[in-house]
Amino acid sequence: MEASICPPTIDDKIEELHRESLVLREKLSLAVDKKRRETIEQDLEVIYRLIAEYSQLGANIAIVRETPENLVCLQHLEDLT
Repeated sequence: MEASICPPTIDDKIEELHRESLVLREKLSLAVDKKRRETIEQDLEVIYRLIAEYSQLGANIAIVRETPENLVCLQHLEDLT
């Protein structure tokens, strides 16, 4: 991945979520059951949403530093994952 403006802990979480998405995409390509495919697609949507949220939070922290609001948001995202 290219250099990021996100704090390292957020970069690590984004990288972890990206790896999870790759595994799920591989499972999706192998899944034949419609219900299983739908479940994997839903999981991927959640992961992509989390990546977007972490990226936005990382950019916010890089620009305005760690504010109480950003720290609450980070804790919320960590609770979701």
